Amino acid sequence: MSLLQALKIVTSKRPTQLTPIQHRRNKLIKKLHEQSECAKARAEGRDCSFKRYRTLKNKETGERTQVEQQYSIKQWWYTNDEGKTIFEIRYGSRLVEIAKGKTGVEIDSPEKLVETIDLLKRAIEAGELDEGINALVGAFGRQIKKK
Repeated sequence: MSLLQALKIVTSKRPTQLTPIQHRRNKLIKKLHEQSECAKARAEGRDCSFKRYRTLKNKETGERTQVEQQYSIKQWWYTNDEGKTIFEIRYGSRLVEIAKGKTGVEIDSPEKLVETIDLLKRAIEAGELDEGINALVGAFGRQIKKK
């Protein structure tokens, strides 16, 4: 008996690119991860900054070098008059509707902020906010066509 006969052989084709909705989900999950890390840093009393690499070209020699840059992000949460923390999800500069007409999540205490962000990440992975994201992307498209 051949060793290959013990395996299940199939024809397959690896996808070369993500679907647009999966790309949007991944983009939003990455931003939520940054917000989560920023919330952890603020809870520990540290500053919140991230690093990214940029490739720059020297005009004189034509040589390309990678430079590490630090950047900071704007936090998506605030404290209201009642002392409760409100977390809003942004896609670009716009707020994502989580429920019909509602864009914020109320959190009783700042300690639960990271848990809430992780829960929102899982909801996005499951596709529960696709409708709100698609509404924003459609609005972007309409604005571009009007010009």
